[in-house]
Amino acid sequence: METAPPSWNNEDILSLIVEQTTDMVAIHTFDWVFLYVSPSSRLLLGYEPDELLNKSAFELFHPDDLKKISSHETSDVNDQKIHTITYRIKRKGGGYVWFETTVKPIKDLRLGNELRLITVSRDVTSRKNSEEMVKKFVQAVESASDSIVMANSEGIIMYTNPAIYNMTGYKPPEVIGKHANFIWEGTMDKIFLTSLWHNLREEKKPFNGEITNVRKDGMRYVSDTHITPILDEKKDVSFYVGIARDITKAKEVDRMKTEFISLASHQLRTPLTSMKWRLEMLLKGEEGNINDKQKEYLLNINGTNERMIDLVNSLLNISRIESGRLIIDSKPTSLTDLMLSAIDEVSNKAKDKQIRIIKDFQEALPVISVDPKLLRNVYINLLTNAIKYTKEKGAIEVRIYEDNNMILTQVADNGYGIPKSDQDKIFQKFYRADNIKKVETDGTGLGLYLTKAIIEASNGKIWFESEENKGTSFYVALSRSGMEPKKGEVSITV
Repeated sequence: METAPPSWNNEDILSLIVEQTTDMVAIHTFDWVFLYVSPSSRLLLGYEPDELLNKSAFELFHPDDLKKISSHETSDVNDQKIHTITYRIKRKGGGYVWFETTVKPIKDLRLGNELRLITVSRDVTSRKNSEEMVKKFVQAVESASDSIVMANSEGIIMYTNPAIYNMTGYKPPEVIGKHANFIWEGTMDKIFLTSLWHNLREEKKPFNGEITNVRKDGMRYVSDTHITPILDEKKDVSFYVGIARDITKAKEVDRMKTEFISLASHQLRTPLTSMKWRLEMLLKGEEGNINDKQKEYLLNINGTNERMIDLVNSLLNISRIESGRLIIDSKPTSLTDLMLSAIDEVSNKAKDKQIRIIKDFQEALPVISVDPKLLRNVYINLLTNAIKYTKEKGAIEVRIYEDNNMILTQVADNGYGIPKSDQDKIFQKFYRADNIKKVETDGTGLGLYLTKAIIEASNGKIWFESEENKGTSFYVALSRSGMEPKKGEVSITV
């Protein structure tokens, strides 16, 4: 065994340790005047040791911590007990850091006849900040209006915040220790429940969706639920976090709103259609000759009436899709033929603005199963928007092609484009981009919302790429398997 050289003694070793340690070692008088400070004061406080000698540490303590520090003097100091205090102390450059200091009151003749304090201090600012963040996080979770549940890898509930009571009628102690199915499974069928846990445990994928459940008092409620598996360093599930919000009232309000829109739209559609027929009769001269001025007035009225019919139809279609009662009547369809039909319908609008429609359809595209009525509505919406928001003598390119077992439709224009600030809102109901409002006053902001709703109801995807003043490209992707048929009660109005 290696031994210390004969010239080393305990005082040398102790001095070396004190000088090299990152903790600050100090000797104080009973009232905290520095008598000795180790070199680590440079690192921790920015002071040279000589700058602190004969200086009272009370000048550096945070005012709010003085009482805490003084409270130890009477009992611990007089009894010469080792004690630890945590407080804030000012650095030389300004600002405070957190110190954790171990204090040993001692009487030793080598330090004089008076009681001295030997202190060992370390910077615990990072730890205190972390503790403060954890404290705030716990306060936030405890105060959150959403129900927050944590379950272990076996699905046993370890924690839930008080908000669970408002949603389920159960207090936290009533659910802790029970399986999470007690809260999360709701009225799901067993097949769906098995699939949910398989995705969480085996696929390690989060669940996001609405769950209908029953409160403790037997009342049903609907929650918007998000469950996420939290993985450890080995990528195994460590625990689960579920966040749920009671949306029962919101769903009911939404249902009533949808029913009102549907009812109001039905009531409006009949007189508007009647006006349309009569206006067409007048314009054709079936009720007698009209002069140019009368014709101009009638054309203006007819145009306004057509826009109102379009709005009513859009509102009806949205209410039908949102109600979940929409029929998806899939049948083998050529997307090329469907697009050509849509282009033919909007061709006069394109001619009015001298806009060229360039067609690029991949040859021998497979016929896929889609609802032609729904998809044609999507195509017409995209083409109408492209024509409306492209300047005169512009161009629109329409492509249909296959890529990775997906059939993609692209409608690209060289028009006004969508500003970046509007791009995340472009599929929202009633939303219209700011730059478009200035050049095209007509528009409901419902077309793209309806288009996205149809595509998503058909298990497809829609997205876009756009640059302001350069144009926009919309993409619709459908799998080769097409749209799955769905039984319902209503179809869309075109």
